[in-house]
Amino acid sequence: MAKAMYRPQTECSCCGSANLEQAFAMPKFPQIGLYRDTPDDSKFPPVDQALMVCADCGHIQLHNNVDPSFLYDETFTHRTSNSASASASNTAFANYVKSLAGGRRFRRIIEIGCNDAFLLRQLIEIGDTATGIDPVWRGRESGFTEDLPPEMAGRVKCIGDFVENVDFDTQLGGKPDLIVSSFVFEHIRDPRSVLRRMFEIVDDDALFVIKVPGTDMLLDNCRFDQLSHQHYQQWTLDSFRRTIENAGGVYVAHSVLYRIWGAIMMAFRKGPGKSEAPSFRRADIDLVRERKAIFDAHLASARKAVQCARPRKVYGLGAAQNFPSLAYFMGGDVSFLECILDDNPARTGKYYPGFPVQTRQPRPDMDIENSAIMITGPDYGRVLMRRASELNPEQIILPFAAI
Repeated sequence: MAKAMYRPQTECSCCGSANLEQAFAMPKFPQIGLYRDTPDDSKFPPVDQALMVCADCGHIQLHNNVDPSFLYDETFTHRTSNSASASASNTAFANYVKSLAGGRRFRRIIEIGCNDAFLLRQLIEIGDTATGIDPVWRGRESGFTEDLPPEMAGRVKCIGDFVENVDFDTQLGGKPDLIVSSFVFEHIRDPRSVLRRMFEIVDDDALFVIKVPGTDMLLDNCRFDQLSHQHYQQWTLDSFRRTIENAGGVYVAHSVLYRIWGAIMMAFRKGPGKSEAPSFRRADIDLVRERKAIFDAHLASARKAVQCARPRKVYGLGAAQNFPSLAYFMGGDVSFLECILDDNPARTGKYYPGFPVQTRQPRPDMDIENSAIMITGPDYGRVLMRRASELNPEQIILPFAAI
């Protein structure tokens, strides 16, 4: 079995304090987002994990930062254009950035973690040039603009590297004045250092707008199944603002995408200056533990509902990337599931490492109408409830009260 390397987080990523408290442990926590031909987990083993809370500033973060080589492989791929939820999220983000611009035109736009240029396509209209920065494009930069219309492709480029290594004056011809990033900073071990570096190399009037998953909604909906090794940081509005200010930035504005996992969109600029930030709720270890207890109670009720559904078959619905986390918190044994139903043909016949339950497309011979369905992709609960109604089982089991 492969050994997953990791580095313990000994200082708070928000304020630098060493006063981190363990909210709860997650021994042998599985990896998510991997769709394999067998349930063998020797290449992607579980890793001991814990959720920590800074006693000084309230920032929530993982204890062990697992090496990215053990978190991603060729099956952990994501293209914004191929995901309805990601497309909706980035369209809303682009509209928010445009509203903040208020008619301002930017000379040089950069996106940190540019994926497939979906966001830059929408932002190029407010800028002269746009550059995506992402190490996954290293050696393939010329392909970044292949699908762009000719009038756009000449103003868009890609740098296949980490943002810390980019020489903006040389590679862009000057300092950027709009910096955007969508669902990237939660993956960064030391976000303050990255922000400090960015403040040094951008234009004096540069505007930053960054989107991260919102942990405020995770806490309010009691959804700890959304935790993963990938997200080193669990940003609340309060801790994200504090991190920006601790790095030398000044808060400008924010908005929350409540329908998209409570995503936080926060705008800021580099200092000096006075922040007019509103007062946000500060998390603490008591709040985290209180919501974790409610989460555990929800899953206990779901397990009881599954027991009561017998002797009918129980199917899962939704082969979501975070299913291993849900299964883990349900006790790890999901053998009660006949299989996980999912309409995506790319996931048919696949397994999650460590969980011997196969993903299949619904078929008439499954006799679903005389069975029960448990929603196994609760992040997409609204869509999956409609699909479950179409499949018309005798019973639908929701693992959580809020979707």
